[in-house]
Amino acid sequence: MIVVYGFLAASSEQMGTNFIVFSLFTTACVWEFIPGSCLLQYLTLCKPHLSSLQRLSIAYAPCVAMLAWSTPYLLFFYPSYAFTETVSQVHNPSPCDSFVANGAVLMPTKEHPTAIINFALECVMPTYIISYGSFAWCMAKSRRALSAFNVSISKKTIALHRKFMIMLILQNLLPLAVLSVPMAVFFLVVFGGYGMGLGTLIMSFSYWLLPIIQGSVALMFVMQVSSGTV
Repeated sequence: MIVVYGFLAASSEQMGTNFIVFSLFTTACVWEFIPGSCLLQYLTLCKPHLSSLQRLSIAYAPCVAMLAWSTPYLLFFYPSYAFTETVSQVHNPSPCDSFVANGAVLMPTKEHPTAIINFALECVMPTYIISYGSFAWCMAKSRRALSAFNVSISKKTIALHRKFMIMLILQNLLPLAVLSVPMAVFFLVVFGGYGMGLGTLIMSFSYWLLPIIQGSVALMFVMQVSSGTV
């Protein structure tokens, strides 16, 4: 279940629902865009004959394909009176607090053929495997290329690429670490039939931390480059 409070929920139920879909889409982008920068570095090092446009197109084609695949799964969350009642009992909002609650069933039904199990097994897991598999492959190939003697680039450029590689590793693995524990708890609770209560706020806090962590790592890299320490 996903709950939206505040101005958007007070405006209309449709606005709240649209924001939920947008939130799910941006969350999926966190891991589905991982192959882009990694592939781009690999192509820059190992395929220098390609133009910038060709490298960008090849690098981000898997990202676009994964987003196209996962987007339909982001639309199956729906509003229900039962979800609204659950939020009212668990969060106990005041009468002036407007909210929109969308959710989904755990297993497919005739009325709702796409359920959370489909979302997990057909959307999240395949794209996670593809994203982090591509990330590991690109990091290994790029590291090998930087260590090879036949890479005809300057020592300063090699040092820059190595720093960039470290930045990519931190930027892509730290969000995985941040989300792993709450996501593991979430699936344990869902498939075990337990109640999380206000423990669902852990998911929200973890989600809010993601852009802060990724942005901080990228900012550190830019500051190092600008200060000439790379």
